Amino acid sequence: MKTISFILILLCLISFPREVSSQQFSQRQSRCIPYEKFINLLKTEYTESLKFRGISEKGKVLVEVWVNEDSGTFTIVRISMIEGKKGVCRSIGGDAWHEAVEKVKKELEF
Repeated sequence: MKTISFILILLCLISFPREVSSQQFSQRQSRCIPYEKFINLLKTEYTESLKFRGISEKGKVLVEVWVNEDSGTFTIVRISMIEGKKGVCRSIGGDAWHEAVEKVKKELEF
């Protein structure tokens, strides 16, 4: 399960821009949402809960994975510290969340 979490977080970090500066945030502020407001939406509208969290190597970006295991909805959120506050400017969500199980092949010994 840790391998799957690592891969998910790695994919998010690769697909999202590395960091958002204050100047960039000011230009895109209308597209960004305060963290608490966004998370309240995930909790109330989708009944999702936090399952995984990881931070970028330089500590500037936090990625969270929120999941509703009953309905299968999920949201991957990229969080940046912008002017001392958490902001969500990028996220991706979907359906059919499920735990991937790796099958282990056992070699037969004769």
